Amino acid sequence: MNLAPASLSILASLAFIACGNSKDGGDGDSKPGDNVEVTMDGPSLDWSGAERKNISDIVDGIKFSIDLPAQLKREEKASDGTFPGYVTWNGPNPFLDPTFTAQIATYAPKDLAEAEASALRGTDPREILGKGELAGGGFFVSAAETSKKYINVEVWRTSAATGKVVRFSIGTRSSDAIPDLDKLRLWMEAVVSSFEVQ
Repeated sequence: MNLAPASLSILASLAFIACGNSKDGGDGDSKPGDNVEVTMDGPSLDWSGAERKNISDIVDGIKFSIDLPAQLKREEKASDGTFPGYVTWNGPNPFLDPTFTAQIATYAPKDLAEAEASALRGTDPREILGKGELAGGGFFVSAAETSKKYINVEVWRTSAATGKVVRFSIGTRSSDAIPDLDKLRLWMEAVVSSFEVQ
């Protein structure tokens, strides 16, 4: 993607504003990642090496847990009755860092084969890089565009309490081929494999 210098400046400014970064540390309630300098050169950090800790949360009344990095900012939107709600986390760079999302799967795949077929849909050609069944039920699929500029890893687990399927996904896009894509994919698969629902 070729962007004029003016466009890059505008995008970088928007990223800075979106992240709420400030030189003075803001209101003193800063969290890890709050003071990361956002640029359009690449992700804010090497996500494939980011440490994770187990967190508990809830989406549309369903409790879940997952291992996530500390650098993320959380956002929640409740269901409006016509579309499921979601909980999402973003890194300091909203353009080039991965996005992590938990949501009720309205049209959940019935099995791994159906999940693979769904993962291959998109405007650009895609390939399956990883897949598997998970202990305790559920499955995951990792798919990337053949250009290596986009990767998405999804997991589906069924809530024993409600019978609903909850999907957790991690996706990231780059203007160039993602460096060390396989290393990043394995890290993403480790994150989704830690996903549990009640």
